[in-house]
Amino acid sequence: MQDSSFRSRFTSRLGAFLAIAAVIGAIWYGAASLSYNWQWYRIPRLLLPGWRGDAWTWGPLAEGLRLTLVLAACSAPLAIAIGLAVALLEKSRLVSLRMFGRSYIELVRNTPLLVQLYLLYFMLANLLGIDRTAAGVLALALFEGAFAAEIFRAGIDAVPRGQRDAAGALGLRPLAAFRLVYLPQSLPLILPPLANLFVSLIKHSSIVSVVALPELTDIARNLIADTYLTFEIWLVVALVYVVLCFALSLLIRLWEARLLARVNGGRP
Repeated sequence: MQDSSFRSRFTSRLGAFLAIAAVIGAIWYGAASLSYNWQWYRIPRLLLPGWRGDAWTWGPLAEGLRLTLVLAACSAPLAIAIGLAVALLEKSRLVSLRMFGRSYIELVRNTPLLVQLYLLYFMLANLLGIDRTAAGVLALALFEGAFAAEIFRAGIDAVPRGQRDAAGALGLRPLAAFRLVYLPQSLPLILPPLANLFVSLIKHSSIVSVVALPELTDIARNLIADTYLTFEIWLVVALVYVVLCFALSLLIRLWEARLLARVNGGRP
């Protein structure tokens, strides 16, 4: 059994390595065939810290990355809270609450994030008196919250019927049953799709650049207009997003493995 598991892991990792190598090779071949004056020596100054004027500061790409991380760190917990609340609304006994939750999900999922961001920034932001950063965080949270709600709903539905009946027999209130019965059992099931949601959130954060929010993509576009380093900057930005998303996915997989080991009594 252990040999079979080892061979399976080795085969999957070898396949992933070969696929990544093929993609890198194709990009390298395509880049070599371009009649383009590559200037990679100018990239470190745009990313790494150094003296700029009289101050020691990070490069503009690093500053854009910092705002991207702030957007993701602020919108992710808000999206989880919205998704959890909407999922509970869908499980409510009141028809009006269920209809409200379902209407929110369908409305948000079936309209582009860009349209929602424009409406939120140019209409509601002025009405509510919030700045563009808060508008970007709110737009990302509302958009990803609709998908998080479906993930939580599916996780609740995956709990065996016997567990639900047992919670009812013990006289647990709905919120107590969710906290003590549903959520602990559904958490290992919903972590993989939640990881995909977090990765999607990081990538979707680039869309807020349309309202001139100086995150990574917006800074990259401005630098390209100033330096004409089109391919170098976009390749660096793509690599930064790959590293961020891969690190986040790895952390969530480790957390999932620990949860599964706890559920299985210490066995991975």
